[in-house]
Order: sequence, then C-alpha cells, then structure tokens
Amino acid sequence: AQAKQKTVGNSKKFTVTAKIAGMQKGDTLRFSEIILPGWGNKFSFDVVAQKDGYAFYSGSHSHDQLYLIEYYPVDKKVAASDRKGKEILISDGNFTLSGDRESIYYCAVGGKTYDAELSKILIARDSLSSLRGGLAKKIINAFAEKDTVNAQKFIGEFNGFEYYHNADNERIEAQMKAYVATHGNEFCALGILKDSYKPYEELRGRYDSLSRAGKQSHYGKQVASLLQKMEAVNVGKTAPDFEIAVAENSAAVAADNSNKIATYRLSDFKGKYVLIYHYGLCPGTFQIDSGVIELYKKHSDRLVVIGITDSYAQLRRTLKNTSPDDSMGNINVKEMITELLNHPWPVDAEVAEANNKALIDSYFLQGLPYFVFISPDGKILARSIGNPAFNAASAELN
Repeated sequence: AQAKQKTVGNSKKFTVTAKIAGMQKGDTLRFSEIILPGWGNKFSFDVVAQKDGYAFYSGSHSHDQLYLIEYYPVDKKVAASDRKGKEILISDGNFTLSGDRESIYYCAVGGKTYDAELSKILIARDSLSSLRGGLAKKIINAFAEKDTVNAQKFIGEFNGFEYYHNADNERIEAQMKAYVATHGNEFCALGILKDSYKPYEELRGRYDSLSRAGKQSHYGKQVASLLQKMEAVNVGKTAPDFEIAVAENSAAVAADNSNKIATYRLSDFKGKYVLIYHYGLCPGTFQIDSGVIELYKKHSDRLVVIGITDSYAQLRRTLKNTSPDDSMGNINVKEMITELLNHPWPVDAEVAEANNKALIDSYFLQGLPYFVFISPDGKILARSIGNPAFNAASAELN
C-alpha cells in the first residue's frame, strides 16, 4: 500500500527503489519535504516495504525537492543514530536507496541529481558519520546495561569525534568544495540555502559561481530570492522597523503577575544601540549568554537587548526534566536554562507569541545564537551567528 501524492502544474514523475538489508515487509519509509531556509518539514508520502529488504514507490511532484526520509519499522526497533533521517534530492527519473537497516540513515543514494563524483564524496561523508552514529548506539546500550563507566567513555568519544577525525573531515570537505567549484549545479545551490545563516557576501559569491543551469534550477531561484531579501538587512543598511510582543512572563510585565502582553517597536529605541539576540537550547547559547547579560548590565543606559527564543514552554519542560548534575563541559545545564528564563532585560519574547516570527523571518535569524547589532541612528552595524556580531557590539560599546 502506498499513500498517493497530489500534484499541481507541470509534474515531474519519479520512482524510488529501496534495497535495505534487514528491512521487513510492512516497514515504512516516510518522506517529508524539507523547507529551506529554516529547516521546517512537511509530510509528503509513505513508502511501505512490499517484501523483506525491498520497497518501491512511483510518484510525482511539481518541482525538484529535498526530502527527509525517516524509518518506521513494524517492530518499532529503530537503531540509534546521530541523525534524524536521511536526506535525498529528487528531481525526475529513477532514484535508489541501498544499505542496511542498522545504518539506514547513512545509506547510499543514487539518481539523476547524484553523479558519480558527488556520490563518491557523499558515501565517504556518510561512512564517517556512521562511525559517530555507532557511538550513539553504544551510549544507549551502555546505559541500558547500567554500565556508566563505558557510557561516559563513549560520550567522551562522541563529543570529541570532530576533533579526533578532523583530518578525515577536512579531506572530505575539500573534495566537496572542489566539486562545488567545478559543477555549480542544483545540489550546489541547495548547499547555499542550507548555509543561509552565513554572511551575505559569502552566499552571494557562491551564487555568482553557480552554472547557468544551477541558477535556473528550483533551488537556484530560491537562493536568488533569499539573497534579495538578505541584502535588505545586510550590514550598512537601515534596519527595518518591526513590532515584537512580549509575553506575560517576561520582566516587562511580570511584576504585576498579569497575562497581558506588552508590544514594542524598534523605533521605540531610537537613540540607543540595539542588540537582537536569538537564543535557545544549544551549546553556543550556553557559552555566550552570560556574556550578553554582562554587556547589558554594563551598558543598560545606552543598550537595548531584544531577546527572542522559540518557546518558553520548551525551556521550562527541559528545565523540569534536567538533573541538577547535568553539565555541558563546565556549564551546569539546569542553572543555564534558569538563566535563560530570567534575563534581566525587559524586552524578551518567544517566537510562538503573536506575530514574533515575522522578526525572525525578516531579519533572517538563522541558527543559534544569532545576533544583529544596530546603531543609535538605526543602521545595521553587524550580524552573524555566534561570536562575530556579539564581539562587534562589545568592541563598539566598550
């Protein structure tokens, strides 16, 4: 049985053939559209294995599409992995998946969008990633057996994987860089969208180096649109005004214990420096948050920090489920999440409240932590993921 896919306009027909050792009849491969930028996803279709080790699907879509494949076995025994799923870029024609059930998210893909050179590079990358995924499996098994000594050993190896395999990573990424430089096809355009958190100048340079076919592809056109929007909020541009709704639990309205919402606009802070700070549950935020608080306290007379996170409820849930002893390096996780929920600046909001997502979208706050630093006269002085823009703010204010 297969879920049928509805299409509109000029449809592209394609097939997917999956030969996965260990996959059982009735197992499901779920395909979801990956929405870029932002990494959202939307269910598209299911492929159900017609027999052990084999699944086939025939469908169509209106344009080339990047999908995320998730595996749902009948016996519900999913191998541990450091990935949520397997990506595949499907255009038209025949596409293949080959591998085994235990490492299905690292399986080899084939089809029109994957030439021999690209396939070789991706296989090398997946092979390296599967080693890291194997460590995730060992961690889970060790905890299941209450073997905390080996669990901690494997956690150390998992966290240090990039360091210990740096030479392998550099070799593979050098091969990918060379491929992009000589091909400039739609796969390369897709890579630009994935990297939308990077500086405008870098992305513009990569777009300019695309081939004519790459620029005219579905994802090439998306990159062109993205760059046009990014240019409007690039360094040196006048920061567009926006409205942000601050939820009841923020410092702005918590004093009277009410449920009301305070609304602010960027124009309310004319004459002061403004630092937009998109934060959340990630190592980068944990490492920099105390520095942001220190900067604000030191310059609160001339600096406005506008904090925005995806969801306070998510922070509270994580706080509730975190042990007092949980740590990330030398950072106590429970203490850090408590800090995130008690920022000292009055303008701190969540994306889920009212239309706050418009700020994320219009300023392209891609990734965490992300900063945009604005001058008293409303010019964008710096923007970046991580330290660069924050360091620029610190240098300007200090």
